[in-house]
Amino acid sequence: MKELKMEKFVALGTWVGVETKNIKREEKVDENGLWYKESQLDDGLIIKSTVYSVGPDVPTGYDLRVGDIVHWKLGSNNGAHWKSEDKSIILDVLEINDILVVEERGDEVAA
Repeated sequence: MKELKMEKFVALGTWVGVETKNIKREEKVDENGLWYKESQLDDGLIIKSTVYSVGPDVPTGYDLRVGDIVHWKLGSNNGAHWKSEDKSIILDVLEINDILVVEERGDEVAA
């Protein structure tokens, strides 16, 4: 299984942290000093990500595991994200119901 570097982020409740590679996102500050994120992708696009953390209250029927490859709709998480101090890890934070499908189980992901 692909080894994922866990760093300070632990999903709580029914939230799931997912890592999405190769999406350019820029953080900007508006004239009022508010931070916002700009992406080259439109909301509604289906995104493929790797599960990084699963909240303890996610029902066991979902059988979601760290390392699973999942699909979700961009914009469904209202831009909720987390990034490590060195910005090497950027996670989208989703409610479990925002995940549309598990494409590949984590134990099947090649190292």
